[in-house]
Amino acid sequence: MTNILGFETGNFINWNTIGDASIETAAFGSIPSQGKFQALITNDVGSVSDSEIENFLGLNPGTIDGFGNGDAKEGSALTLKPITVKAGDVLSFDFNFLTDELTPDSTFKDFAFVSITPNVLSNLADTNSSFLLSPTGFREETDYNTFTYKFPTGGTYIVGMAVVDVEDELLESALLVDNLRVVPKDEVILGKSNGETLFGTTDNDTIYGQGGNDRIFGSEGVNILYGGAGDDLIFGGSNSDTIYGGTGNDQIFSSGGNNTVYGGIGNDLIDTGTGNDLVVGGFGNDRIRLGGGQDIVVLEARKGTDTILNFKAGKTSLGLSGALTFSNLTFNQSSDTVAISANGEVLAVVNNAQVGTIASASNFVTI
Repeated sequence: MTNILGFETGNFINWNTIGDASIETAAFGSIPSQGKFQALITNDVGSVSDSEIENFLGLNPGTIDGFGNGDAKEGSALTLKPITVKAGDVLSFDFNFLTDELTPDSTFKDFAFVSITPNVLSNLADTNSSFLLSPTGFREETDYNTFTYKFPTGGTYIVGMAVVDVEDELLESALLVDNLRVVPKDEVILGKSNGETLFGTTDNDTIYGQGGNDRIFGSEGVNILYGGAGDDLIFGGSNSDTIYGGTGNDQIFSSGGNNTVYGGIGNDLIDTGTGNDLVVGGFGNDRIRLGGGQDIVVLEARKGTDTILNFKAGKTSLGLSGALTFSNLTFNQSSDTVAISANGEVLAVVNNAQVGTIASASNFVTI
């Protein structure tokens, strides 16, 4: 059975922290990738020295500087309480690196990393990663990406994540972490870096497409489907699935069940099917085609303009995330479409609709 060790308790009950760490909701400006809560660590006020982080993570002195990004000054970290796994089990979690540093920047190269003691150390993101304007209080972010690791041997491990300031302490960076899970080897289908066709089973599957233009079929069961990088084609199954498009221009068909769909980065096509779905388009200009259920489509600032088709008053809801409120919104009719804007930015365009139908507070919910 998959062990989900996120932050849905609203606290760090399964975790230890050092430095500046907090639990955040969608009000922070970035929607959690699972549930209502996510963890935030920063290299801002409350941070500790790099040597304290090394000691906290069980790393040798000088390990953080050994990444080659420069002289690490301070930061924060969190560790999951020790987990015991079998060979072939897969660890995954979602992360979003945020920064106020200039990007790209090889001098003040703030970065985030993961440690899996005793034998794994990996850079997650730094100031030379790919960035987008952030709807949070930080200037830029990578958006959520997924880290995966297949345990080659069974045993007990400590998983930790950290974010550090490099060379200066003037401009800050942060790391959001969410949706950590350990999936048993008999419940996981792990793709490779090239495009593949991956089929689920009648059980509850977790499928990771990884890189390439994948075709993923969820089949039966309550599934977690990750497209990863590439222009993926993803079909949910007959049950309630959670689908992550990842990076690329994906086509996502949630099919039956009450599903949660995260488009990720790219101009995606999302078809909600027959269930009651929650749709978070993410960065990009997405086309969201609603099916027969009572769907919620989340509106986000600074993440592109989504086109919504088949809106049904009294059935479809539009979710307001971050600092968005109904009083922020303006509605403009153009032919048979309604543009929904906030602070001069068009968040979404609803096709085959009238302002009189859309511009009602009853159509909106706070996320």
